[in-house]
Amino acid sequence: MIFCGDFVYPFVDFKSSIFQLGEDVIKTPKLLNYESTLDYLNGNRGIFKTGLYSTKCSLNVLHFLKVKCVALANNHVTDFSFDATSFIMAFNEHCIETMGFGNTIKEAVDYWKYEEEKLIILNFGWEAIKCKAASFKGKGINPYRYTWVETLVRQVQDLYPNYKIVLFLHWNYEFENLPQPADRMFAHHMIDIGVDAIIGHHPHIINPLEIYRGKPIFYSLGNFYFPQVNYGNVKVSFRDSALLGISVDYKGDLESCKIYLHKQKADGSKLELMKVYDVEAWYNSSYNIPINLMSDEEYLEFYKSNHFHKRKLLPIYYDYRRTIQNSLFDKYVLFRQKFIDIIKR
Repeated sequence: MIFCGDFVYPFVDFKSSIFQLGEDVIKTPKLLNYESTLDYLNGNRGIFKTGLYSTKCSLNVLHFLKVKCVALANNHVTDFSFDATSFIMAFNEHCIETMGFGNTIKEAVDYWKYEEEKLIILNFGWEAIKCKAASFKGKGINPYRYTWVETLVRQVQDLYPNYKIVLFLHWNYEFENLPQPADRMFAHHMIDIGVDAIIGHHPHIINPLEIYRGKPIFYSLGNFYFPQVNYGNVKVSFRDSALLGISVDYKGDLESCKIYLHKQKADGSKLELMKVYDVEAWYNSSYNIPINLMSDEEYLEFYKSNHFHKRKLLPIYYDYRRTIQNSLFDKYVLFRQKFIDIIKR
């Protein structure tokens, strides 16, 4: 199973020549973060929403890429109003499963069981970055809340003791180059209780690979395919580092794990495979920031000195167990973003 990062396809035509990834990669089953709505189902764009959308043609692209499941717990899946059942059925009709989103929280918590490799993948999105959580009566995503994640993991462990569990997480700030200290602590805790791997996305750039107790943590894959074009009246533009991304072929063991480094053209005209790495080669490459073996205290100091958003008044999440402080930080981050959105408007 190849785990891929953020994907948006806003074009009305499909050209297979875009995806220059090699036959082996194309033919391998995939899971990716589908970071948009489907345009033909869209109603009104939400207030202060970017309005990312993909066309119906994107479903043919997913089929070509052998995508078996799309993760929907992200901050753009609710950019527009639409019927959630029709949205999910659109994927199912193309033999693509969904997870992380639903009409209610009961649907949004559904995980994906990949029988061929005995993997169960759970998908969560962080509410502080405008991932709208589902409720008992309202549609939305499966929320990335520390106690909630642990509760669902333990439930799945009880149901499927012979499967390996992978967390597929939409977390951290955009363009942040390092994981939040609290998230790193929590990732370690999840592996301590039996999670086999953790794979993240949302920052749009590659973040470190860490091996903890023999288990991989890919803190951010970066973008998979995300054209920098106009989405309605909104122009999406990233820095050059967002053109690079990785996809990870992970079957449940480090020995067979492969990391595919790819690069896309900003306009989406090409996505090209650059190089294939094993875990050791990737960890020692110039693309990786080594954070293995740092204690929590050492990493916190390293993060303070080296993380990207030092001057943007964004809080540092210190410890996943600081429930009240983390909740206040979440509210502040959301308020700060709303203030920025009002100014931009």
